[in-house]
Amino acid sequence: MTPDEQEIAILKSFGYHLCHRCNCGWWFPADDPNCEGSLDKVKRSVPRYLSDLNAMREAVEDIRGNESMEDAYTCYLASAIKGERVYDCDELSHADYFAISQATAAQRAEAFLRAKGLWKEAQ
Repeated sequence: MTPDEQEIAILKSFGYHLCHRCNCGWWFPADDPNCEGSLDKVKRSVPRYLSDLNAMREAVEDIRGNESMEDAYTCYLASAIKGERVYDCDELSHADYFAISQATAAQRAEAFLRAKGLWKEAQ
């Protein structure tokens, strides 16, 4: 997935929608279904998941409590950091967990999308 495709997939997973009424190309939150908000406000308020650790922290809260998704997220994140697919998170070392704690927002976004089943491989 391209970075833009990743951002859009995460936005859609949280109910954001592209405004078609004004053909302005901006994403609006779910609580503004008619695209009535100020474009200046929207430009500032839409999360930039691939570059903002705080936005990704909030996104990951969406999977908290779902043990299988939490495990998948951890394994996908470890895979992104290690550069190889991790199938069993029980085999992660202390150093691996420390590396996970230092993951970038982009790495967290990829792991999030994969854990939620929203990741699409490049064709």
